[in-house]
Amino acid sequence: MQVLPPWGLLTTCAASGVEGLELFRKSLDEGAPFSIVLLDQNMPAMDGYEVAGKIRQMAKKDQPVIVILSSSPASAEPARLKKLGIERTLIKPLRRATLYEAIRHGLKVPVSSKENHDPLAKRKIPGTAVVARGRQSRESKAGAAPA
Repeated sequence: MQVLPPWGLLTTCAASGVEGLELFRKSLDEGAPFSIVLLDQNMPAMDGYEVAGKIRQMAKKDQPVIVILSSSPASAEPARLKKLGIERTLIKPLRRATLYEAIRHGLKVPVSSKENHDPLAKRKIPGTAVVARGRQSRESKAGAAPA
């Protein structure tokens, strides 16, 4: 996701849930676990919910913020989201501001006084992110964040 680095997040992208899990496992092994995980709900071989569950099992004490990206508003199951500790489900196409707020809120980064007066003055968000997607996004709407 090209929008994350300008916000201060060091980002690694995975082409599938399986690859995302491997990258997350490697981050744990290296002692630098990802602070946020963005998962496409629909991925081949393993969906975003399965990946989230496996990440929760692997990350005993270093629990990341997990956000699911979905193209279907009706597919979110509140009980399942709560059980897996999924912070939020965002519906695609994403607006940059919506994604920023979800990440900022999940990582508990306070809103700066500058942001209160100028919504475009985004505060840098310290952290690392892994983004697992099942396919390339083709969203081209103004303000839509590539997911």
